[in-house]
Amino acid sequence: MKKLLGLVCVIAILASSLTAFATAEKVLLDGTAIEVGTILERDDRTFISAACAETIWNFFVSYTDTVVDGTTRKSVAITDENAVSYLLIEGNNFLYALPGKVEDTNGKVVTMDTTPFINEADGQMYIPLRFFAEAAGYQVGWDEASLTVTINK
Repeated sequence: MKKLLGLVCVIAILASSLTAFATAEKVLLDGTAIEVGTILERDDRTFISAACAETIWNFFVSYTDTVVDGTTRKSVAITDENAVSYLLIEGNNFLYALPGKVEDTNGKVVTMDTTPFINEADGQMYIPLRFFAEAAGYQVGWDEASLTVTINK
């Protein structure tokens, strides 16, 4: 009986872990399906290539090396139509939003529960979609049944 109960517990744990890490299959922007290229799942978060910000929102994307605690890491600056720049650094759990106007000195820092990373398969920097989109003023939702991320202004 104990072996059967143990087996049932193991099956239940495995089944719950399979649904906990479901990868998004599509992204909707204001109700319209958009092409975001490769979608990756990490830390139970949806990641897209930083280059997609240029494709999706027509934001300017630039890459550079940044030194953090004596270590050189890749970073990406994504600038929106209002000249607000969003800075994300590989392995760093902060998203920096820097104002585009000199008279606006109130930037913001968003603490994320995950970090951007370089995907070894394609060499691209991947950023957490929810944290970036929300910092840029969008509402983000998740539909588990259809494995769809929704982004709305």
